[in-house]
Amino acid sequence: MFFLKLHAKQFLLSTALIPSLALTTTVKVHAASNTEDAFDNAANTFFWDIMDSSPINLHYSFSFPEDYEPSDNPPLGSFSETFTETAEILNRAKENLSAVEYNSLTAKQKQVYQLMKHYIDINLEYCTLPDYTSTLGPMSGILSTLNTTITEYYLLSEQDIINYLDVLKDIPRFLNDVLKEIEHQESIGYVPSLYAFEQALENKDAMTTLENHPYLEAFESNVSETGLSDDVVNNYTKQVKTVLTDEVLPAFSSFYETLENKKASAGESKGLAFYDQGKEYYELLVRDNTGTDMTPLELKDYLTDKLTQGLMNLSQSYSYNPNLLNDLDSLTAPKTDADAILQTLNQKAAECMPDIGDTTYTLSYLPEALQVPNNLAYYLSSPLDNESRNIIRINPSEVGDDSMVLWTTMAHEGYPGHLYQHQYFMQNSFEYNIETLIG
Repeated sequence: MFFLKLHAKQFLLSTALIPSLALTTTVKVHAASNTEDAFDNAANTFFWDIMDSSPINLHYSFSFPEDYEPSDNPPLGSFSETFTETAEILNRAKENLSAVEYNSLTAKQKQVYQLMKHYIDINLEYCTLPDYTSTLGPMSGILSTLNTTITEYYLLSEQDIINYLDVLKDIPRFLNDVLKEIEHQESIGYVPSLYAFEQALENKDAMTTLENHPYLEAFESNVSETGLSDDVVNNYTKQVKTVLTDEVLPAFSSFYETLENKKASAGESKGLAFYDQGKEYYELLVRDNTGTDMTPLELKDYLTDKLTQGLMNLSQSYSYNPNLLNDLDSLTAPKTDADAILQTLNQKAAECMPDIGDTTYTLSYLPEALQVPNNLAYYLSSPLDNESRNIIRINPSEVGDDSMVLWTTMAHEGYPGHLYQHQYFMQNSFEYNIETLIG
């Protein structure tokens, strides 16, 4: 189970990378003496079950996770067509919640209880349906998740570098697992579309050549935070290059060759409704991603009404100002630099929203190999023990030169969007670690 918190996409418990480290810690759970303690134990057990299942989860949740040691499981985990491990964790969490007397909880505990119950029920339902995971999807597929995981892998200590090398060495096995996943989906009639194959293959040259490889570029940038000497850094850089050259690049070459062969028999994309239980899967996706119990048809009617009302309002405004559409087309942002835009938006947000004080962030543009279509940017939430580590990455190929696109994108990812929302939550509402994973 993999929980890299990218906005806007939180990867499903049942559909992601499943790495493993055995957590050795004394934090965990204590004997429950009353209902409130029983709930605290249920929430903490669920959180640590998820942490135990994946070194990546632990790495991204804590800047310096001290109380763990590697298990014999592969760093990047394995796919499970039956979601056995996922179901075990979810059922254990459900059983622990069922032992809690809801009416005796505090208001905050009731809120987190409902959050956990909704999440558990949704993901247990995924476990009962065919695996229609978007394996090759450019935004939410397993490949794009892997690339983001590797390039965003922050390095704060020498141990982080050692762990990073282990992750790189596991990529060949992991890519083979991806192919097995695709073959499993083919066996149930769910074949990636021609478009999905074409999008996945677009990165072939970048991912199979050492020069300007995104993994190497990211390492050379991230390693500076370790504070290690130049000699030590140079030695590890050589090791990274060796692993990439001898293991990772050949694995990607073989992987892409297999995709090329499979692409020949791929067809156009079909809606989920054409597949066995696909309608149920789509309805579940809608409930999961919208947070509403409305059916897809009810949502369609709701959105149609909203769009119709919006068009009527626009038409009315146009009657008052016939130049309105031309004015909108010529609208430009007061700032054109991304960082300057974020600073301005932060100041404006403080004028009309609760103040969250000064926040820090790292802002940069994605390398060409990671610039996937239809994804303007993303925000990566800070670790639990380091609220100042906020990451925003911009996709220049999608943002383009339009200052208004950049302005609205920074508002969405930064202030008053995801960065503001996360920081406000951490300062004012955060009590349970599990909230940061499933909230």
